[in-house]
Formats: sequence, C-alpha cells, structure tokens
Amino acid sequence: MKVIYKPLLLTTFLICALMAQAQETVLTLKQAIHYALENNTPTSKAKLDEQANRYNIKEVKSQALPQVSAFGNFDNNLNIPVQLLPGELIGQPGTTVKAQFGKQYTVTGGAEINQKVFDHSVLSAMQAANASTKLYSLKTKKSKEDVIYQITSDYYQVLIQQEKLCILKSNQKKNEHLYDLAGFQHKVGVMKNIDLNRLKVNITNGETRIQNSESDLKNQMNTMKFHMGMDINILITLDAASDLLGESKVAEALAIDDVSPIRSNHQLIIQQQLLNEMEVKNFRSGYSPSLSAYARYSYNAQRTQMDFFDGSKPWFNATVVGLKLNVPIFDGFKKRAQVQQSQIRLQKLKYDESNVKRSIDLDYQNAINQFQNSQKSLESQKDNVVLAQEVYAITEDSYKTGIMNLSDLLNSETELLTANNNYNEAVLKLKLSQLQILQAKGQLLTILN
Repeated sequence: MKVIYKPLLLTTFLICALMAQAQETVLTLKQAIHYALENNTPTSKAKLDEQANRYNIKEVKSQALPQVSAFGNFDNNLNIPVQLLPGELIGQPGTTVKAQFGKQYTVTGGAEINQKVFDHSVLSAMQAANASTKLYSLKTKKSKEDVIYQITSDYYQVLIQQEKLCILKSNQKKNEHLYDLAGFQHKVGVMKNIDLNRLKVNITNGETRIQNSESDLKNQMNTMKFHMGMDINILITLDAASDLLGESKVAEALAIDDVSPIRSNHQLIIQQQLLNEMEVKNFRSGYSPSLSAYARYSYNAQRTQMDFFDGSKPWFNATVVGLKLNVPIFDGFKKRAQVQQSQIRLQKLKYDESNVKRSIDLDYQNAINQFQNSQKSLESQKDNVVLAQEVYAITEDSYKTGIMNLSDLLNSETELLTANNNYNEAVLKLKLSQLQILQAKGQLLTILN
C-alpha cells in the first residue's frame, strides 16, 4: 500500500497551522497517547486496581502467618456466684453447703498467639491470589489498548476536520476575491445584480459552513482532550506529519495467523476461567480438616478492694499451649451450593470464550474488508479531486472570459468541495481501518514502538 494522501493532506493544513503553533503546544500522536496513558481515568483506575490487588494478596497471605493479640479484662462481680458443695466436705453428710469462690474485683491480662499448621482452604486462597496478579495485569493491558485506539482515532478525526476547515477557508478567500471583482463589474454594468446577489449568498453560506466546521473541530478537540485526561482549556496543536500507522506495522499484523492467544479480551477470559477453577477447588477444600497451634500467657489478680497497683499483693500467672483440630461434618450443604454456583459461573465463562473467539474473527474480517475498500476509495477519490480541480480551473477561466456563466462556476466549486470532503473522508476511513487491523490482530501496543 502506498501512502498517497500525505502531500495533499499536509499542504493546506500546515499553512493554517503556522499561526497557531506560535502560541500553542504542538502535540504528536505518540505524545498524545503517552499523555493519555498517564492521565486518563480508565488507565489510572486500572493501575489502582493492580495496586489494590497487591494488597489483597498480602491480606490472603497473612492468614498463613502467626496471629498475635493481647487481651485484658476487668470484672466487677457485684454478686459473686454461689456454688453448692456436698456436706461431706465439712462433715455434714446428706446436706449441701453454699459457697462463694473468688473476689469482687478481678483483673486478667495477657497475650495469645495462633498459628495455622494445616489449612487447605488457606493454601488454595493463596494460589488464587497469586494468579489474580496476571488477571489485573491483563486488565491494565486491555485498558492501555483501549486508550491507544481511542486517542489514535480522535487524533486523526481532528486532523481531518482541520483539513476540511482549511479547505473551506481557502475556498472562502477565493469567493471573496471573486465577489470583489464582481462588485467592480456590477458598477460598470457588466455584472447583473442577481449574479452579484448569488455570490453574496454563496459567501454567506460559506461563512456558515466555516462556523459549523470550527464548532465541530472544537468539539472533537475537546472530546480528544477529555479522553486524554487533559484540561480542555489547554491549547494544543496537532502535528499533521505525525503518523504511527505505517505500512510495516499493518503488514506485520497481517502476517499473524492465530490472534486469539495474544488478544487481551481472550487472555482475560482464560485467566478468569483459571481463577474460577481455583475458586471451586477452594470451596471443596472446606471439607478438609484444619489444624492450628496456639499459646497463651496471662496474669490475673483478685481483690476485695481496688488496690491492683499495691505491689505487696500477689498476681498469678498462667501459661497454656495446645493444638486445635477442626473437622467439618455438616454445614447444611453450604459448601456444596457454593461449588455448584462456581461451576455455573465457569460454564458461563466457557460460553464467553467461544463468543470472544467468534468476535475476534468478526473484527478481523470487518477490518480487512474496510481496509481493502478504503484503499480503493482513496485511489478513486484522489483522482476525483485532481479532476475536480481541473474542471474548476477551466470553468473559472471560462467564466472570466465570459464563455461560462456564474452558475457553472458555482456548480464546479461545489463539486470541488464535495470531492475534497470525500477525499478527506477516505483518508480517515483508511487510517481507521489500519487501526482496526492492529486492534483485531492484538498489535495496538506496537504503535508506540
């Protein structure tokens, strides 16, 4: 494919851009993409999601580490519990004796450590947490690709709109010159009043088209700034010579056969399936016994008065170490229901994978069709512009010599404008089709290489 449109696209635009560049920042396509990757909302959120997931992994891993805690209790036994003891203890067989144990005030303090020795559900959760790193990395990659596609599309749309505006302004200057000439002819009686009015109407219509085009350009530029995460009040000028969609990148993309393994949306589905399988495994691990060890060390004191800080009165310590075994027996079918739900989600992901594969094939076929059609359209529109320029030049010369009338001149002008607009639309469609091919082949990130 030959890039045949650059000279025609640049000629008018660069003239119009010279004055703006003196006060505005010139932004290349690559700079615009890099700015968006650093500042726009979706990529910023994707990076935060990655960061949050790293903390989530630490949270899961913390379950396998020792859990240390301190505790303290103060009890005011307003009514000390009564215990009934057998009378034999005091030589009164057959009777019961009421007794109260303890003091009114009790303070207990200490520390406890718990360590899981074996818990299959914790191991499964740690494996899933580590696997989630790749999932969020793929989400960030997908977000970057979306941004690259959006900004590249916006960039070329703004450039084409600028080119259309420049053509309108250039044509308006010719009309104004023609109107000045017609005004002189009208004064000397050569030009009819109705023809002079028609030229005036044509100029007014041209001003309206320019105003509408300027409004469209401003809206498109603001939309691009929004997608970049840039303040819309910042003044920028786009570099018309900036082109990252060259022949080599498209050719390299077309040479790739199976794109499913490298497409981010397909990779995301595969990774989600892996995590879902781990989720099923985690639920099933809930049937396994778990074993944990613990140790507790404490001090306590009992008083009849609030004199716990009296160093002459004793405090008593206690130390306990042990193991705790938990064997699940029946949970009301909770885990079975969880496993079944997870299996249904996995089945839905299988359907999603199949649908994504078909979508990838559809995207590629549509991109190829659009690309081939855009190439043909661009060739024909380029020839059409040259022909329309020739017709206009001949008509203009004939009008000046009186061979053709004003209607012929205005009609040829309209045809030239239409041909230029069609050409610019063909340029835009070709660039977008190249962009779609890179997207369909999973090669959007290569734009920045």
